[in-house]
Amino acid sequence: MIEVMTIGMAARLVGRAPDTLRWWEELGLISPRRSSNGMRVFSEADVEELRKVAAVRAAGRPRKRRP
Repeated sequence: MIEVMTIGMAARLVGRAPDTLRWWEELGLISPRRSSNGMRVFSEADVEELRKVAAVRAAGRPRKRRP
């Protein structure tokens, strides 16, 4: 079992490019933790959240409701 993974590893698991995950971060859809050297790190729980974001985006619905 992998404790943490890089953005490349996480992206492969959800079938997206690392740049897509970076873009989702810019949009505020995800908030990956950072290692002590500043690299994004993802847990298995984070990958599950990425899969949810990918599914919602694929369906064409916004991730958050508007007020």
